[in-house]
Amino acid sequence: MNHDFRVGPWLVQPSLNNISQNGTSNHLEPKVMEVLVCLAEHMGEVVPKEKLLQAVWPDTFVSDDVLKRSVSELRRVFSDDAHASRIIETVPKRGYRLVALVEPANGSTRKVPVYEHIASLGTETPTHRLKKWITISAVAAVGLLIVGLLIAFNVPGLKNRMSRKSMAPSIRSLAVLPLASLSNDPTREYFADNGCAHH
Repeated sequence: MNHDFRVGPWLVQPSLNNISQNGTSNHLEPKVMEVLVCLAEHMGEVVPKEKLLQAVWPDTFVSDDVLKRSVSELRRVFSDDAHASRIIETVPKRGYRLVALVEPANGSTRKVPVYEHIASLGTETPTHRLKKWITISAVAAVGLLIVGLLIAFNVPGLKNRMSRKSMAPSIRSLAVLPLASLSNDPTREYFADNGCAHH
């Protein structure tokens, strides 16, 4: 964790677990710093409590109270008010959101820094989600193109098999058979063919 960044006017140094402003420094516990870094990575997004717990305390059972204490400590350092937050906003029944501007300490125009250790914690950045969406869309487009070409060139009877007409046999001729009279009543013999009326 060696990428320094700024949260508003504060300089955050994850490698030193330190936050400073105007010469005043505050040392944070490593886990509290990891909570801040995870929120900074998703600046402006609501990060669910479960995701924060899994990222900062992987394979460890901890209660929500541990996360609440970490956020409270961050608010104390930032002099932030939970009821009128300028830094970390609580989203009821969902999680937390870092609402302050995050930017690299080196003055780059890039607003949201990407930290290597976040990837090791198993979180997914917006950039990764965008790349994944583009990849899925490209694969789907190629698949549709291949199917379209197969149908267009009628690769061995594919077009015919997909046609609705091929689902039922076509009727090309109709045979009409004469009726035989099964009655001994001569008045009804007109229903039957004369050649088959008498046996």
